[in-house]
Amino acid sequence: MMAMRRAVAGKRPAEIKALGLAGQMKELPVAMADFEQALGKVQSSVSQADLNRHRKWKLEFGAS
Repeated sequence: MMAMRRAVAGKRPAEIKALGLAGQMKELPVAMADFEQALGKVQSSVSQADLNRHRKWKLEFGAS
């Protein structure tokens, strides 16, 4: 999404549509900074308690 946001920044809706029609929105370069920024915005979906419970189970019963 960050690459797409950069591509459309400051453009009017007609200009954005033209980019899509020209196929320029299909192969946007993604940089490591895009991943780092995304990681800074998302929240963990698994709690620390769940992770600890899984580690305890793995130590007791092993991995499958």
